Order: sequence, then C-alpha cells, then structure tokens
Amino acid sequence: MAGGWRNVIALLAIGMVVGGLWVEVGSATPSRQSKVPTALVGTWVKTITAATWKKNNVSGERAGVYSVTISKDGTATLGIGSFSFTRISATASGTTLRLGATDDAACPTAASYTWSVAGRTLTLHLKGDDCDPRRVLLSGVLKRK
Repeated sequence: MAGGWRNVIALLAIGMVVGGLWVEVGSATPSRQSKVPTALVGTWVKTITAATWKKNNVSGERAGVYSVTISKDGTATLGIGSFSFTRISATASGTTLRLGATDDAACPTAASYTWSVAGRTLTLHLKGDDCDPRRVLLSGVLKRK
C-alpha cells in the first residue's frame, strides 16, 4: 500500500505542475502573485557623487543619477541615466527586502534591507550586503521618478 501513496503523491505533483499552480511550502499563497509589495513597484532614483563613491572605497563608478526599477515580478533593474547595467531578483517579506546576486556577477552574493515608503520616498536600511557598490546605491533614501 505504501507504493500506492507514492503514486498518488506523484500524480498530485504532476497535476500541480501541469495546472500551473505552484504553492510554496509553508505558504498558501500561489507564487504567481507579486513578489514585492505594490508600494515598491516603480522607478526610484538617487544621485551619487564621486565623493560618495570614494568615501565608501568604491572605484570605477561614475557620479550621476542612478535608478532602481522594481517590477511586480520581482525583477530589479539598476541603471545610470538611460543605461541599464544589471538586474537583480527581489522578494519582500514584511519590511524586509531580499536581493539576489546581480546578473553581471559584480555582486555575487545576496543582500537584505529593511524598507519603508512614505509618499514619493523609499528608504532602505542595510541589514546585510557584502557588495560595496550595491550597498552605496541602495542604502538610504531614493525618490520615486
């Protein structure tokens, strides 16, 4: 009879895959929903000076207006001016924003920040990020574009 239960479980798993309903373990929320709250979705900008890069021991980055565009599917695109230079996966749980490694491998480790939005201002507080350029770009206040 144990083999019968394995078959039932296997069929249920196949049915969930074919039906497109993936449910995360420990959660009753389908993963098709937004990975980030609506308040985070949009384009946020921050001006970073050469002095700020230097103070944080980051070389090779130019001063300018940097952007972070967060989409509801959990993709964060980083850019300067009209140029996008990398993407990061983003998920949020409560007030914690978790970011994956950057697509360009400049930041190979994950990071986490606490976040809050008030009006057109996004404030990110560092919880953990080993990548200095990403930390400089994301820590602090960003304005909605």
